[in-house]
Amino acid sequence: MFNHVCYQWNQPASRQVVTRTFGTSVVQKSPFTCSKCHKTYTCKSNLGRHIRLECGKEPQFQCPFCPQRTTQNSSLRKHMERHIASSTGTLTSRK
Repeated sequence: MFNHVCYQWNQPASRQVVTRTFGTSVVQKSPFTCSKCHKTYTCKSNLGRHIRLECGKEPQFQCPFCPQRTTQNSSLRKHMERHIASSTGTLTSRK
């Protein structure tokens, strides 16, 4: 098995995150870890969102068209776009 070493911390990467910039690949360590479920994040704000909305909680955003529930509002919006596109027979643009 190939072990990636983080160039910034000079230690094995706990989770492989590859950043591609102008044809070069850089492996970065995910330094922010949830103490409950041990998911790792590269940004502190993403860990905060995970703790606030997701970790150990039921999905709180309910689709008005079906039983689907999501943990993030943005995921629900993408899901609902599929309902709207299928009912109108058109494709929605991706952002």
